[in-house]
Amino acid sequence: MAAVKVSPREIAFEKLLFLIIKNNYPPHFKLPSERELSERWGLNRMTLRSAIDRLISENVLYSKGGSGTYVAEPKLVRDLHYLSSLTSQINRIDQTLRTKFLSLRIVESTKKISLKLKVPIGTPVYELIRLRIINDIPATLETIYLPKQLYPNLERFDFGNTSLYDILERNYGVTPDCGQESISVTYVTEEEATLLEINEGDPIFFITGATSDVDGSVIEYYRSLFRNDRFVLTTTSIIKEQTHE
Repeated sequence: MAAVKVSPREIAFEKLLFLIIKNNYPPHFKLPSERELSERWGLNRMTLRSAIDRLISENVLYSKGGSGTYVAEPKLVRDLHYLSSLTSQINRIDQTLRTKFLSLRIVESTKKISLKLKVPIGTPVYELIRLRIINDIPATLETIYLPKQLYPNLERFDFGNTSLYDILERNYGVTPDCGQESISVTYVTEEEATLLEINEGDPIFFITGATSDVDGSVIEYYRSLFRNDRFVLTTTSIIKEQTHE
């Protein structure tokens, strides 16, 4: 059997990945220079650069012009199968989450909002906009709509330091139970890009959904922008055994 020939690019890729894993380099750790690594491993610098570019495209590394190559922050995994707040997801993986409250106002529900919340068009609803910041990096921009009649005096709460689901459960006796989401890709506007600290026109995950309580009543409709360099979206399949009679 003929031996499988491994290309120099694959060798460079594997050596770089092994270097990062073996030394357990933390996020934002600066790698040795391309010149140093190419001399250490006897690799052509163009070959090494190709491997670095591949790792950058896979969000393992990132580059700062004129400064060097660094280890990237690992992406956060958001499992679409489970309904839980971003706060609880972040707490489980021991990262820091801050919320920047942007606005809370009462608006009239549009046709789309009314359809999702199952209320008549023109019904007063709260529009809550928040920026979620993970490890000091803006990660998601949320716009949430809540029926005003279900949540009187919602203005009195601090949405910068408290989970929305905690507020709903503790003060209004509303427990989120299930939801439906739609996922697509969109491109950020200038205002959105400024808030998320990315470039105008960059692609980004766009997730919309509605959440219901145990009685099946819709308690919120949301539209969220998730930076695709910060998140991986996954889902969990549950296979149930069936008996044949």
